[in-house]
Amino acid sequence: MKWNYNCRRKQLEDVQSRIDLIERTFGNLCSWFGSYHRNLAKCRDKNDLIAKELNTYATLENLNMSTKSSLVEFAKHYSSVQDHLDIKIDRLRTNVIHPLSTYDQSCKATKKSIKKTYGALKKEMQLKKQLDQYQRHNNHHHVLKNSINNAAANLSKLSHELEEQIEVFERNKLQDIKKILLSLIGAEIDFNTKSLQFLTCCYNDLESMNEDEDFDVNNILQHSPLCLPYFEWFE
Repeated sequence: MKWNYNCRRKQLEDVQSRIDLIERTFGNLCSWFGSYHRNLAKCRDKNDLIAKELNTYATLENLNMSTKSSLVEFAKHYSSVQDHLDIKIDRLRTNVIHPLSTYDQSCKATKKSIKKTYGALKKEMQLKKQLDQYQRHNNHHHVLKNSINNAAANLSKLSHELEEQIEVFERNKLQDIKKILLSLIGAEIDFNTKSLQFLTCCYNDLESMNEDEDFDVNNILQHSPLCLPYFEWFE
């Protein structure tokens, strides 16, 4: 009887340790992906500001026409990179962070069932010890036997429910970790593929700038207030 109790207790402890490991691992992953998600959002916001600033400058530029044209296109393509980064950020939140976050409650619910089953196992063991003591004194208690039978039935019921719960938990965990990481890689591949296309456009935009054509000092000086009569400065 004691061996059976210790064996079942060890099984519950092993399951508990496994759930603790999953809870800790998935919790850490959720936290780190959350930090990664926030940093990406900040990066997107800063790059949006860069694109807007370059576009504003290009719009106001009226002398270096090659630079103006190139920067307008550069800002547009650079902004498109951020649009695809935004898509990646949304996919991370929906397909990676959210599924990981559900394991906090799932692990807690499973640990609660383990605790409940362990309590039923302990109660059955205590009742059997009491019955053994009464039997040594030839004092049979039918009420105690009934309590033991009820405790055993309850333990059997809880053990069966826990077994089913663990089976569902393990299957979901295996499916989820694969699905989550595939979603992560898919989001990264899609973003890098699209961003490479637009970054190539950005590179070509900059290559199309003609510095020699734009570097016309005489043209700049002609439009400078220094070349205007003094009274025209204040018109």
